[in-house]
Amino acid sequence: MAIDSDFDNKQLKMILYKTKEKDNIIDDYLYFLSVICPSTGRNYYLCVPGCKNVWEAKAWTFKNEKIEIRHGDVGLLNLKKEFKVPIYES
Repeated sequence: MAIDSDFDNKQLKMILYKTKEKDNIIDDYLYFLSVICPSTGRNYYLCVPGCKNVWEAKAWTFKNEKIEIRHGDVGLLNLKKEFKVPIYES
């Protein structure tokens, strides 16, 4: 079931899902982040730990670093500024 959704900086929809029932092996719910690759248009489902929203889940995929500008696999950090959503992603 979807628990949160938003659009990234490319206006591509992100959706955070949580399973309806607990997994038998880990005895907890599973979470998946649905994202669309801006360069290929492919939809991916990324397994993430328990997150409250899509931005928290997406940040987890980048080691929870506060990346202000991301271009491919290169990220620029702004250590002096607090923000929730990256300014630019490509």
